Amino acid sequence: LTGDISMGGEPPFAIAGKFTLAGDATLKDARADVAVSGRLDAVAVDAAGHAGEARFRLRARLSPLAVVVLDDLSLDAQGLDLATWDATFPATRLGVKVEARPFDGGLLGDVDAVNAISGPIDALRVPVRSLRSRFSWRADAIALDTLSAELAGGGRVAGRANVPLNGDAGKWTLDVRDLDLKEIHTSLVATRLSGKISADLDSARQRIGGTVSDRTMVGGIGLSFVATVTDRRLGVERFRIHAGDGELTGSGRIQLADRHAFDLTAKARHVDPSRFGKFPAGNLDGDLTANGVLQPAWRVDANLALVEGSRVAGVPVSGSARATVAARIV
Repeated sequence: LTGDISMGGEPPFAIAGKFTLAGDATLKDARADVAVSGRLDAVAVDAAGHAGEARFRLRARLSPLAVVVLDDLSLDAQGLDLATWDATFPATRLGVKVEARPFDGGLLGDVDAVNAISGPIDALRVPVRSLRSRFSWRADAIALDTLSAELAGGGRVAGRANVPLNGDAGKWTLDVRDLDLKEIHTSLVATRLSGKISADLDSARQRIGGTVSDRTMVGGIGLSFVATVTDRRLGVERFRIHAGDGELTGSGRIQLADRHAFDLTAKARHVDPSRFGKFPAGNLDGDLTANGVLQPAWRVDANLALVEGSRVAGVPVSGSARATVAARIV
């Protein structure tokens, strides 16, 4: 941090200054040039800078002596790439604009984000093209009142959210329209899923549930689920995936830390794998149990029991099988 700032010794205590914030290679050689002007009770801040390929411009008016310090805020950031900051993150090219002003003891504003290189997660992309929302920010919560997002493939999400900042429970309610699973992951089947997803979230326990379906496909395809996150563990209390007259039901758990241990119990009834993605056609009836870990090297121990009459790629299959599948080991 280099620069200078001065303040007058008599009212209205005029303020003027310029300074520069500069980071090293670990901060992607970030730099921000900041100009400050005005007086003690009304300060204007004008900043511009970059971090890696990203560029930003920020303008703000402050009232340091008021209850709500921020009078007005305008932020325009372009070219944000998450992968630049962490190689495990997907690549993005985000443009983000934020406008905010005081309202009812807090802030009221709009956020508008556009991702120029949306894509499926298996291509290390984010399947979201844009996100917009009106927001209100108070000391105890952030409310997103008109949340809307456009997904890759033309799908849309709209709804409301309340994010508490004091440890109370928050709530999300989302309507999903024309969600294409193939745009989420290329191994999955193309869909136009629509439905509702809701979440009740607090600091100790998060409960998420939803039902989505595609009735434009012959026989239809759909998913319903109820899941809970608590004590760094995701527990899917129940799920049901159906396509045509086939369905897969079950439950599972996965630790969200350490070795990411998981277990799964599922029952198949007339399941045709080809209805869900790039898998061979079939008609499967049976039970599956599996457990394993994902870190530091993934391993799955599975038990499969298929009843007589099951078929895969036209070949009859039945009986029981037990297998261990791991990185470089089957």
